[in-house]
Amino acid sequence: MAKYQQSSTRRATWQVADTLLPYAAVWLLIALLEDISLWLTVPLVVLGGGLLVRMFIIFHDCVTAHSSGRNEQTMCWDRSPGC
Repeated sequence: MAKYQQSSTRRATWQVADTLLPYAAVWLLIALLEDISLWLTVPLVVLGGGLLVRMFIIFHDCVTAHSSGRNEQTMCWDRSPGC
């Protein structure tokens, strides 16, 4: 458990990229498929919704830090109002 109590910029960057890039790809596929068939976009919309929820969780944890004992500056990469 101690392994997960330390912040890791590398792992955090991977989690953000692992969510944002597929989300962008899903939107691109939706845009390309909407002219072909709206039924093909339905599963992509569901997948995009799941990725959007994941993005919300990641960024919400970044901004609020939830008194988790971590330094807020290590949680956020910019000077947003929550940091």
